[in-house]
Amino acid sequence: MHLPLLMVSAFALNLVGALSLSGTAQAADDVARVADVQIKRDSADQAGIYHILVTIEHEDTGWDDYVEAWEITSPEGELLGVRPFFEPELENTRTVSALAGVVIPEEIKSVMIRARTHPNGIEGDPFEIQLPD
Repeated sequence: MHLPLLMVSAFALNLVGALSLSGTAQAADDVARVADVQIKRDSADQAGIYHILVTIEHEDTGWDDYVEAWEITSPEGELLGVRPFFEPELENTRTVSALAGVVIPEEIKSVMIRARTHPNGIEGDPFEIQLPD
């Protein structure tokens, strides 16, 4: 059985969150930002296993400042998965990458996606996404 891909526009959710918190929708240009997230179940036969596709926006400048990973956490902060990057992306400001086989306990109904840069660590606002039914 094929399950449809749940697509969520990070722009729309981040815009609403930014407007409600700070009155502005634009983050600083040098801060890594989760721009889009897509999530689907890996298999209809196995509950709690997901495939997550994330787009990160950041202007990598080289080994001194680049996106080194994105993380998946529960809303309470429990680390559920990490998708590392192995080198700076100098050609593009948007990087799309996936992580499959992410095990998420059934009691968790949403996850947070956060971008991590070198040397600053976690940057930008976390992006919360509801898991598909």
